[in-house]
Amino acid sequence: MADVTKRVFWLQLQSGHGDRSIAYSLPFEVALPSVEAISDQLIRAGVVAGSKLTLVDDGKGGKLITDRKGFSFGVSGFVSVQDYFRPVWEPQE
Repeated sequence: MADVTKRVFWLQLQSGHGDRSIAYSLPFEVALPSVEAISDQLIRAGVVAGSKLTLVDDGKGGKLITDRKGFSFGVSGFVSVQDYFRPVWEPQE
């Protein structure tokens, strides 16, 4: 089996319309190498599947992964995606 490196991105989404619209952001982990690859996946399949991460400050300028839940998003409600700007890690088991 090939080694798949997962990367963390900052995902911005919008839910609802007009006055009831809600914008939110979340750290998103996926086995795609770049923002461009996420864009290509959205164009090709209309959806990207990965994980929503729960992160806490590690006290050293980074973030520690404390939980991971399956999460998918599509072109509807998608606002933007960018590389996550801090180091993200989890303890070795």
